[in-house]
Amino acid sequence: MESHHWQVILPKLLRDKFLESVHGQVVGHLGYKKSAAAVQARAYWPTWSADLARHIQTCRTCAQYHRGVLPRKAEMQTPQAGEPWERVSVDITGPHPTSSR
Repeated sequence: MESHHWQVILPKLLRDKFLESVHGQVVGHLGYKKSAAAVQARAYWPTWSADLARHIQTCRTCAQYHRGVLPRKAEMQTPQAGEPWERVSVDITGPHPTSSR
């Protein structure tokens, strides 16, 4: 059984408006993958992928909340102690239920 997937071929004048409506949906501004899936489901033009990437990069709403690349965190380090009992740590937990053993 054949299934057909119809797509609209958009003229240049409507592409930016279309990308704006697909990217900034009711649920919020979608990322590239979800926006690309929405574009592919509805329309086609030769440079749609590059146009979508450019649109998302220039979206003011997304730029307002995008934090960029998160800073790398340093690995945990063992604190150096010079003498026995110079540093003592205690974990306090409880109360714990009495076990049957």
